[in-house]
Amino acid sequence: MIIIDRIEGNFAVCEFDGKDMCSVDLKDFAYTPKEGDCIYKSDGKYFYDEAMTLQRQKQIKELMSSVFKKSKENNRGSN
Repeated sequence: MIIIDRIEGNFAVCEFDGKDMCSVDLKDFAYTPKEGDCIYKSDGKYFYDEAMTLQRQKQIKELMSSVFKKSKENNRGSN
């Protein structure tokens, strides 16, 4: 999976498979990329992967909800 970490000038800084970081020229995108997009490469161009992006957003939302729920429970117990 390739995820856009951030946009810096004319480049998208991307994370490849949760390990390697690489800058990709914005000219190499078939759309206007933004932070957090999941993308894939085909025929030398990068494309938006809507299904993967939505799945990742859902996972992050669930994780954050779980973290905040645990935080609230811990705060109640310390009073």
